[in-house]
Amino acid sequence: MSLLDVRTYFRAQMDTTGYEEWRDGFNTENIPSTLLDRSYHIESGVITATTSNHQVHEFNCPVTVRVYLKGFLDPVTAIDDAYVVAETILGVLLLPADRLGTCVKDVVPINITVSPLTQQNDNSVIVQLDFEAITFIRF
Repeated sequence: MSLLDVRTYFRAQMDTTGYEEWRDGFNTENIPSTLLDRSYHIESGVITATTSNHQVHEFNCPVTVRVYLKGFLDPVTAIDDAYVVAETILGVLLLPADRLGTCVKDVVPINITVSPLTQQNDNSVIVQLDFEAITFIRF
């Protein structure tokens, strides 16, 4: 078990949705137009330790998943589609059966935000899903 397993879990689950990962480590604003539709980006936040029993330690790992969708000429439909996409992703990431046997013990959704790609490009949207992944690691 490792902290990397959290990102691996999110990546594996997102890959089952048919979306392609945008693998830029930090910059989420330079996505090429060829990858703009149906791609995702995973970002990890500040990991905090909570409880321990001297060998097993619990960690809260914030994870942000951003999904990029083209709205073409109909941004209202893109926004509506974004909520459908968000619900689909929730169904994939929150499924307990897929976490059994992994170091990810729970995935807690925190919030969902739908926003335009940029102020100049409001035909494309970003669906941002923020999670708290809980993991236990034995040292």
